[in-house]
Amino acid sequence: MRYKIYRIVSVPVSRHAFLIFSLWCCTAYSAAPAGGFWENDSSSTAYPALTATQISAFMPTTRTTFQFPAPYGTTGARVTLPSDCPNSSNCVNYIGYSYWARMNNSAGSPFMYIMVGLGNSSASGPGATIYKFDKDRDTMTKVGPLFAAGSANAGLSGELMYFSYGHPDGLYFNEGDTSLKRINILTKAVTTIFNVGSYASGDHIFACSSSADDKTHACILEDASYNAIGCLVYHSDTGTFQDFPNSVLGSSDTVHQCHIGADGKFVILMGSNSPEVTAVGNLSTGATTVISNSNGGGGHSDTGFGYYLQNSNTYPGYGATLLWNVSDLAAGGKPVFAEPYSTQCTGSTCYGAPGHPS
Repeated sequence: MRYKIYRIVSVPVSRHAFLIFSLWCCTAYSAAPAGGFWENDSSSTAYPALTATQISAFMPTTRTTFQFPAPYGTTGARVTLPSDCPNSSNCVNYIGYSYWARMNNSAGSPFMYIMVGLGNSSASGPGATIYKFDKDRDTMTKVGPLFAAGSANAGLSGELMYFSYGHPDGLYFNEGDTSLKRINILTKAVTTIFNVGSYASGDHIFACSSSADDKTHACILEDASYNAIGCLVYHSDTGTFQDFPNSVLGSSDTVHQCHIGADGKFVILMGSNSPEVTAVGNLSTGATTVISNSNGGGGHSDTGFGYYLQNSNTYPGYGATLLWNVSDLAAGGKPVFAEPYSTQCTGSTCYGAPGHPS
């Protein structure tokens, strides 16, 4: 069987416009792979960025597929066109961190939906916009803006929005910094997950995430002045909140990120102080375990089912990516360092280390 892996990249082709591509390569297959190659994570081989001239040579002017040049040989599909932005300006917002899904869970469906934020600090745009990719025919179409022009959320840039795993047509977004909501991208029906006012009047939420079953959600909790004061977890099946305050990270530290486990059993908090620390919260007991920077704490991370993956700048070496096992948290255990997922780098190769694992 042949599988496709999809990712989104944005490439500047001129000072006026950005293009976004969805590209894939084959990882397991019975037929010949369509380009791509494996490379050891300790390799020091560098590949220069494509120039605007090189991109123009293979880039189609319509939403069609194309081939990336050697040494890649992979197939890409053009998503955005200059006409998607007012006056063909550069309004494509950056894609954002890798763990906020901008492509939906399209398993079992011939269609994959992509959300692109049109509107940035340089140019205005229609906001969060939906595109549809036909996986059987390899065709891309523009569905249109997610929110109607003139509505309260029409100006949302798409930043911090993410697709639901359990509801493939659902996209989470914050409304007014106080409510986490999910909109059906096809019917436009909106479901309110929770309003922080029912927990603490005057507070705000920021940078949310949701478990794979859509029952547990985590957001940075901010006070009325938008200062981070902790991590707020909401359990939609029971309608209850859990609060992990800044103090779980240590004295005078503040939450920089909090991310829910895909299984809804734990939450990862990362501190703002330097050196950074990580706190793992057990959602069954409310207990937390702190991992210091020298032991691998700190750095961007993403969560799975009983595991989380995290960048480290100290242990076992700068640029290492660590895999932590937290599957025993429900039983009152502590996270166990499983293994370095990637070989740590040294010297100049560190600058190429992955920054946002997912």
